[in-house]
Amino acid sequence: MTDEELKEILGEMKGDVTNPELCNIPIPDMNQAVRAGTPTVCGDTPRDECVFLSKSFLNFGVTFTLDVIGDSMMDIGIMPGDKLQIKSCPYAEDGDIVVAALDGDFTLKAYFRDEDGQCWLVPANEVYKPIRLTEDMDMRILGKVVKVIKEAPRYSHTSMMQVLRAAQVPVSKPKCTPEPLICKVAPMVHTRRQWIAVYRALVDLRFLKEEMFRTFVEMVTDLVPEHMHLPTVELMRRMNVQCFTKPIDQWHPDKAPVSGYRYEEYLKIALAVKAESGKR
Repeated sequence: MTDEELKEILGEMKGDVTNPELCNIPIPDMNQAVRAGTPTVCGDTPRDECVFLSKSFLNFGVTFTLDVIGDSMMDIGIMPGDKLQIKSCPYAEDGDIVVAALDGDFTLKAYFRDEDGQCWLVPANEVYKPIRLTEDMDMRILGKVVKVIKEAPRYSHTSMMQVLRAAQVPVSKPKCTPEPLICKVAPMVHTRRQWIAVYRALVDLRFLKEEMFRTFVEMVTDLVPEHMHLPTVELMRRMNVQCFTKPIDQWHPDKAPVSGYRYEEYLKIALAVKAESGKR
């Protein structure tokens, strides 16, 4: 389709409510990613291709895009693999999500000035600590995040076939109840997020159905009310992403919202629930 043909189609759509614009503004797509975690080196070489945006985006002053690696901003919805549209800007206001250069390393954090006038780079993940900015630091703000672009997930053929087969097979009645399993593994849970591993195991064991987060949270709260890290419905939904939405035997560290030893802890908890169910 030529530009003229596309303009003609969009011209027919144009009305009192709809005002489409051609996405013909090339924005450099940097051949690097910004780490939402520990600051790291980040280059400044554009890829050969550009991301084409509507002219309306120029109102935001978007000048480049970056891919996200790391999970320090996951609590506000910025996940590994997301693409960020960045407005080049040397300053920030409270709450802005910024790409900052800190002593030569690059990081993605929220900018904050406290009541004492002290400035911070603040993560959105309790695993990471805020970074207090001091006068002896070489810190530059390179830009603000103005938009987060997420790719639509794909549903694998294997997963869909498993759903279809499960729908055709009568559900067997569990040999035990979930309450003893929750109580048994509760001491292994050291953060609120880790309850997603218990929830996923209970779904695999058919004690719960998909998306029954509220039922699960109420069950845990009733059974172990004294636990220091009780789950919330919102947190369960937030952690129910990537491979954590799949049966445990399909988990993979490269497709999980956590990595390294933390992924191993989640897997250990989930497998402990399944192992405990086999003893009963």
